Amino acid sequence: MKKFWDASGDAIWVRTIRSSFLRHYLTRGMVPGSETQETSDPAIDVRETDAELVIEGEMPGVDREDFHLTLDGGLLIIEGYKREPKYGHCQDFHRMERQFGFFRRIIDLPATVKTSGTKADLIDGVLIIRLPKVQDRRKGRVKIPVSG
Repeated sequence: MKKFWDASGDAIWVRTIRSSFLRHYLTRGMVPGSETQETSDPAIDVRETDAELVIEGEMPGVDREDFHLTLDGGLLIIEGYKREPKYGHCQDFHRMERQFGFFRRIIDLPATVKTSGTKADLIDGVLIIRLPKVQDRRKGRVKIPVSG
């Protein structure tokens, strides 16, 4: 008999929708006056090597001093503010698609990382965060003798 809703085949979809929902609704109101401002979610890539996690995000137009990066348990929190450029007297736009204001991304890290040795660089509008991984000592097979 088929169940009304079986999440086993849709686990990735459910997780994506949940993350998007939480990101959208939990980050509202974090900055005074942000309720009326649009926020943009920068594109983020997370990749893993044997030694580290590497998070890269496109952050054009964001200055180094406008970032706040936090490790909290198994989460990486990237917060920032993209300032609107000053245009002077010329304000007759035909199209304005760029978004400005506060943004916040919460990334659930796929591995345990060390708090020391973390590093972040902003190079040509790309934020690169390197988080060294904790080597898992439980890998491999271990025989446990039974005494008695």
